[in-house]
Amino acid sequence: MCPTAYERTSHDPAPPLHPAGRRGSTPAGRLWPRHRERRGVGRERLDVHLRRRQDVHGRGGADADHRAGRVRRGAHRARHPLDGIEIIGETWGKIDAEKAASLEPDLIVSGYWTTEKAYGGLENGVEESSKKVAKLAPVVGPVADQSVEKMLDGFEELSGSLGADLDSAEIVSDKEAFEQARERFKTTVAEADGLTAMGVSPADDILYVAVPKHSAELADFARYGLDIVVPDSPDPDFSYWENLSWENADKYQPDLVLMDDRTLEQSTKTAEKQPTWRKIKAVEAGAVTPWPAYWISTYRDYAEQLDQLSDAVEKADPDLT
Repeated sequence: MCPTAYERTSHDPAPPLHPAGRRGSTPAGRLWPRHRERRGVGRERLDVHLRRRQDVHGRGGADADHRAGRVRRGAHRARHPLDGIEIIGETWGKIDAEKAASLEPDLIVSGYWTTEKAYGGLENGVEESSKKVAKLAPVVGPVADQSVEKMLDGFEELSGSLGADLDSAEIVSDKEAFEQARERFKTTVAEADGLTAMGVSPADDILYVAVPKHSAELADFARYGLDIVVPDSPDPDFSYWENLSWENADKYQPDLVLMDDRTLEQSTKTAEKQPTWRKIKAVEAGAVTPWPAYWISTYRDYAEQLDQLSDAVEKADPDLT
């Protein structure tokens, strides 16, 4: 079991998400939940599944965010139907505690964010009434902010301890697909010797550059061999990002730009409004690809995303910059 598997939640600092919400500098809107994956596989009383909404642009609900994510969410739901699963919250920070209590859960499952010392969905910033959910049952789950692969392994281990059949054909197939995609990614990156990449999330007045060690996906990509730009001046109050004014958008020059895909369509339009966006050579060369930021929650999803990224790496020019 992962180190934090049976810790009860604390209500310490806000989640490690996009800092724009703290500054009110971009359109309001929380993103869709991490996909409602099979985290709750197991005993029949594992009823409450707290889903974390990722914060990119503020603390409200934005139709644009949901439109941007509709295709991916629809595909995921088709693979993992939600029939029979009670939904106890659709907006970040708002959980129907009374409905949760009526389900009489024995266990609440979420990812644990080490820097914030809190489980997703129960951190500071949520409504006080929502925090009551943490008193209903122990809150458990693996670390979510250091490695997607290790997080998935943690959920697999937890599911097995709760009675899930980890030898089922679907689970075995999904994990094998991930392992194959991971090895392909490692090989592809090794062959693209010298290629550099950078994770970004555009906002109206700031280009946020991701600090890889605070993104589970980017941290994995780096461990798999991808050379990812490490910003030299992270926000001292919110160290997940360096905040670049658009005038300084070309401070770093990677060969491949990884674009936060949680609001991909909206983010792309936001970036393209800025004349300095194309001063990044990779952007001008068309070397921009989605970065699956903070939402991967199944081996199958990870396999698909790694394969897409491998395709992008193969097309990118390692000698561009």
